[in-house]
Amino acid sequence: MVSNLGAATRAPEDGGHDEDVPDGPSAPPPLGAGRWAAVVAAMALCGLSAAMVTLDVGLTPQVIILLGTVVGLTFATIAVSRFWWVVLSLFVVRASLDALKLGHYKDGSSTLDPGVIVGLVFLGAGTLWAVAQWRSGAWQRISATSKWFVALAMSALLSAVFSSAPLASGRTALKMCAGALMFVVLEQYFRSRPERGRAVLVAAGLSIIVPAIVAFEQLRSPRELEAYLEVSRINGTFVHANPFATFLVIVATVSIAVIPHVRGWAKGLAIFAGTAGSVFAFFTYARGAWAALALGLLLIGIKQDRRIVAALVAGLLAVIVLVPSFTARLSDLDNAPQTGAGDPNSLSWRVSYWAELLPLSAQNPITGIGVDQVLATSKVKLQPHSVFVQSLVETGLVGLTCLIGLCIAMARDLARAMRQAPPGLSRGVAIGASAAALGVFTQMFTENLLTQAAIHWYLAAPVVAAIVWSAQGFSAGAPIERGRSDADDHLDGAETDAEADDGIDGSDDDQLSIAPA
Repeated sequence: MVSNLGAATRAPEDGGHDEDVPDGPSAPPPLGAGRWAAVVAAMALCGLSAAMVTLDVGLTPQVIILLGTVVGLTFATIAVSRFWWVVLSLFVVRASLDALKLGHYKDGSSTLDPGVIVGLVFLGAGTLWAVAQWRSGAWQRISATSKWFVALAMSALLSAVFSSAPLASGRTALKMCAGALMFVVLEQYFRSRPERGRAVLVAAGLSIIVPAIVAFEQLRSPRELEAYLEVSRINGTFVHANPFATFLVIVATVSIAVIPHVRGWAKGLAIFAGTAGSVFAFFTYARGAWAALALGLLLIGIKQDRRIVAALVAGLLAVIVLVPSFTARLSDLDNAPQTGAGDPNSLSWRVSYWAELLPLSAQNPITGIGVDQVLATSKVKLQPHSVFVQSLVETGLVGLTCLIGLCIAMARDLARAMRQAPPGLSRGVAIGASAAALGVFTQMFTENLLTQAAIHWYLAAPVVAAIVWSAQGFSAGAPIERGRSDADDHLDGAETDAEADDGIDGSDDDQLSIAPA
């Protein structure tokens, strides 16, 4: 999931198309020293997570809590003055932070998990930043997709209010708020400075490096694999193979879609991310992710390059013939329903489990029983394994309505983006975002994605970029402007020459002060 960071000509100021703006790929300019320092720091944090997994370093809970506190304080300190760089860093490191999780994934998340701490820091800092934007008059309108996501997050908070365990439910609802806030924050940034979308896409592309290294080590060392029925599954730096597979599908589809539109190191990163994402998604043995990846690649092939469709068909036939574990993973779809925890990934088990859960919606049909309460109260201590069932039972008709509204709004916004996006990288991102969103939607029927903030964040990057770029007629191959907008000057004052020369841009619209201008 990478982007083209530069081109040779200026985009038209009226937001329209210009024959002088190249549609083809162009080479990215070098990053400034300050930006490289931020990237190195973020990758160092990822490396720490990777080391503890690949080298099997056994850290005590006290050490992990200390690391989480240090990470949280570091992000909080930077957020006060450079919120934009916190956002970029989050996209680089978030996919690696679950390697530091306390306990087992079935136990749920602890407030002291580094990933949770970072999410809370973003939620607090992002809210203050959004308030500052609004009070200064720099607030930009948001898309229907972002509005419905905010509504869905609010429905989760509402369900917590009427839940039998409001604190526990409210804590989980904050994850959905963090996901919705990322959509809003990115949209505010991209609408005022659309070129920043390229930096976020690069950061999201870099995020796959450490999980890919860990996944490779897991394949190389059988003891690291998660034994599961006929197959053994990798989970990378994630706590479970299924969310890892969803992350890989998002990164792989967007990266493959932008490969024809970038060159230089950007093209190399896109090829690596697309290849690694596709290959490792297979070894997660998440059947929903397989279907999601296939549908995403099919969409890219139809909209952009028919050779991808041929490659997809050939690859599928090769896997069926040469990889017995593929058919073994599909073999239990014909099994009879199982009782108890049995096989939580069996389709027959899912259907029977949904039948058990749906009557719970009668307890509070309007606002639901509270987010995460199925896991807390279920005899088998398992999530619903369906976003739609979970939404109905835990957030009621209010939440289900918001979820359906979000799906429809995102589909409409992305369809419009594919129609209106200028040729070149902007259109590639629009197609990739649509493929990623289609993949996530496919998995919503059988996976637990409602409260997966990390998945929401990585989906937000391409989706928001596609929506904003197409609406503004922004050519992502246009050069990066180093000047400031009037709104930026109104917010923060002039920048220094050193800041302007340090990298992509030197704006200071990251300040969290909410004093009126």
